[in-house]
Amino acid sequence: MSGGKKGGTVNAVMVRLYDLQPTVYFEMSLIAAAGLTCNCDGYCPSDKQMGTYRTRPGGYCFSAVEEVWDAERESFVPEWSFGCLPPAEQGFVQCNAGRQLKGRDIFCCNDSNLCNRDVFSMYKESRHSTPRPPPPPNSKLAEPSNASPIVIIAVVLSVCLVVVFSLGAVLVYRRRRLKRNNESASPVMAGSCENGGGGSNRLRDLIDRSSGSGSGLPLLEEASWFRETEIYQTRLMRHDNVLGFVAADIKGTGCYTQMLLVTDYHERGSLHDYLQSRLLDRAGLLACCLSLARGLDHLHTEIPGGPAAAGKPAIAHRDIKSKNVLMKRNGECCIADFGLAVRYSSETGKMDVAAPVARVGTRRYMNPEQLDESIDVGCFDSFKRADVYSLGLVLWEICRRCATVEGMISKAEP
Repeated sequence: MSGGKKGGTVNAVMVRLYDLQPTVYFEMSLIAAAGLTCNCDGYCPSDKQMGTYRTRPGGYCFSAVEEVWDAERESFVPEWSFGCLPPAEQGFVQCNAGRQLKGRDIFCCNDSNLCNRDVFSMYKESRHSTPRPPPPPNSKLAEPSNASPIVIIAVVLSVCLVVVFSLGAVLVYRRRRLKRNNESASPVMAGSCENGGGGSNRLRDLIDRSSGSGSGLPLLEEASWFRETEIYQTRLMRHDNVLGFVAADIKGTGCYTQMLLVTDYHERGSLHDYLQSRLLDRAGLLACCLSLARGLDHLHTEIPGGPAAAGKPAIAHRDIKSKNVLMKRNGECCIADFGLAVRYSSETGKMDVAAPVARVGTRRYMNPEQLDESIDVGCFDSFKRADVYSLGLVLWEICRRCATVEGMISKAEP
């Protein structure tokens, strides 16, 4: 009996196992044909947040873990996700791809429904997941809120100091530069201080010498300035075609003296510069020539005085040229620069000649007697004839810049 019971028991067990085998095979066949049911959390279809989802036939269920940084804990913590993968090779590749990355792992299964639901044992903490030790209570890192404003204030103050010092350096540099420019504003006057009033002879030869009322670089010599001031202050000197005089002044600064003449301003500049850039028609030619002749005639004419008032002496200019003639806005001309002028009064029979100066006019406009130094300097009419000769050369310059009947003009020459 005992042997029979034992044998019966063994046979019963074996029969039961044999009965279960077809059932397991049948269930796996149904799963393979209909698809797995997987736990879904994190990688679910778009219409689900978490739950279950059935894969396509031959698919996989997976359970993945990845280490992420937790700012509150200040350490790496595991983050789990569950879902399903497509069948065949694509799902197999994804099941093995996550194992190649540090801090990430994945488990795939396809033996039963919801086989990925309780898979947590594969996760092992890496060395990155160890939380950072808290800072000591007395350390400076424990008070970041107090350190940050101090750093910001220090940076702002440093930038402000750099800007202030830079502006100060620029202002000092500009002030010194302006001072140097003022000291070297007139090299001729500075040279007269160093050389005892002689100046540079080479510079005197290069500068177109003029007393300052005409155009060009002025050479403010004291004798010439006094002479021009005397001529301008002559009675009955004012005329429409003679440059109007306003005032004269002397200003001493250090080792040199500034001598100033204040006259009427004519924006068109000298006749020489005007003819370089403009053409004249017949009306402009006549107005320019006639006004210039009237101005010189007024200078040469002596106006007798009466018992109560003195008259005007005759004046010879001695330096008539296009650079000493200014163009007025109405198209007429006026004569300027009387630094070499000579006065003559028939009542006294005396000729007031300027003090000897280095310049004696412009050689281009001198008459032959002046060039060969045969002019009679004791005769006032000799100076008047020299003015008329120079006037003719100026009129010739004007005519060369006038349009002819055929419309042709001559090119302006210096």
